[in-house]
Amino acid sequence: MGSSCVVYDRNEYVHRFVPWVYMFTRTESKDAYVQLFEAPAARDLVLRWASLDHSRPIRNALTAVWPDVTIMACWSHISRNVRDKKHLLMEKQLFDDLIYPPITADRRTTLSEMLLEHLGKASERSDSPGGFYANSEWCNWFVNCSGLGGLTPNQNPIESYHNSIKKTAVISLHVTTSWVLNVTLDAIVQHAVFAIHDLVSFHPGQLHNILC
Repeated sequence: MGSSCVVYDRNEYVHRFVPWVYMFTRTESKDAYVQLFEAPAARDLVLRWASLDHSRPIRNALTAVWPDVTIMACWSHISRNVRDKKHLLMEKQLFDDLIYPPITADRRTTLSEMLLEHLGKASERSDSPGGFYANSEWCNWFVNCSGLGGLTPNQNPIESYHNSIKKTAVISLHVTTSWVLNVTLDAIVQHAVFAIHDLVSFHPGQLHNILC
């Protein structure tokens, strides 16, 4: 299944078909995403680029189904946000003339290598910042900064709760979520302490038929 859309590309309007694939799973795992990606792959879909925002299982599944795919860290979000924020530049025309036209995958890679080489020479540590900020897993920033052992972080449920939290705790939805949580988190934690359920086993992947 999918949807058709009209986009403005290279000074003309183009009709495009955007495929959609849905899957419901209990937990995020490589096995689950491999099954998801094998559905469009069976339709002779050759994937060249892929963007992801938070999960290592997605990255592992993409490279398993399409070994030649190039993983980009939230490239669509970055590209859109860069355009949206160009009005903040002191010289607004600078973006259209010099910044945006050279943004391609090859030039981005070359520029990052040059920048990391320069920063590496200026840094006291040989592996900083390239060994940390620009390694293959840095694009999964949500996983790296989580610090929750045994749990796969996912920002989508957190974002979906923002609206519900504000409707419950305050009158206005324009209040920042951080302020709402600061004044309500203590009560939520206390409520959770008295609602502890028995611990159950956890399986990060799929349950095989033999176990069902």
